Amino acid sequence: QGGMYLSSAMRANNRLKVLDISNNRLGDSGAEHVAGLVRANSTLEKLHLGDNAIGDAGARFLAPAYGVNGSLALLDIDVNPFTQEGMDRFLAALKTRPDVGILHMGSHAY
Repeated sequence: QGGMYLSSAMRANNRLKVLDISNNRLGDSGAEHVAGLVRANSTLEKLHLGDNAIGDAGARFLAPAYGVNGSLALLDIDVNPFTQEGMDRFLAALKTRPDVGILHMGSHAY
């Protein structure tokens, strides 16, 4: 539920550049809501989602959102339990973002 509230609150914010919501156990459903935020926000440059229990289902939402957000230069998804399937989704999204600065994937279940 935290991801839903955060997404709703942040959609109206057009000044936020860095958001660190690491270690909040958002899970896959929270990742879905955060993906909505990523799609809607054009000012966010850095998003830290490390250690949030985001699995392959969450990666299915987040990766495409990351691929279409033109302002997001850093995405930190370290220490989440997605497998090679989730990693492949993020890598495919990264191919659509030649301008991206950093995709931090770190430790995962693959």
